Amino acid sequence: MNDFSAFEKDLSKVERMFAKQAGRIIGRLAVNHFTQNFDEQAFDGQPWADVKRRDPSSTWYGFKYGAHSKKPARHPSRKGVKRKYKARKDNPITNYSPTARQTPILSSQKSELENSITFVVKGTTVIIFSDKPYANVHNEGGQIKVFGRKTARMPMRKFIGQSAALDKKLHDAILKLTDLK
Repeated sequence: MNDFSAFEKDLSKVERMFAKQAGRIIGRLAVNHFTQNFDEQAFDGQPWADVKRRDPSSTWYGFKYGAHSKKPARHPSRKGVKRKYKARKDNPITNYSPTARQTPILSSQKSELENSITFVVKGTTVIIFSDKPYANVHNEGGQIKVFGRKTARMPMRKFIGQSAALDKKLHDAILKLTDLK
């Protein structure tokens, strides 16, 4: 009888070790999968809605907060203006940058949103999340205030959520971990 209780104790130890190791593997796989969405600019093969800074007819065309480049004469915010653009200050902030049109959709220079995706293992549960306050509105879409004034509708650009591709990766990883494949 004593041998059986020792076996149960060892089995319990193996189960705890497996649960801990599996949680970390699942968390790392999920974070890598969700950060890959930023490279693909899509979620599970569904491309994200394009941004207005790439649309030549939008007043947000070429927008980059704090940029100092001169806006081109054909910029939509200069429509109907007959005079040539005249800078009022040396090196004024125009919030226009020609490179902003090529910037990936949900990426900034520091890739803060992408790098904020992390995970926590709590018992048998793995929680994947971003601690950025703006992550939810990008992921789910919704109303936002632009510069604290005007309300605008942010389209959904899902980057974290239920994913068939991730489920397949997780299934394969667990089978490999248990040597059942």
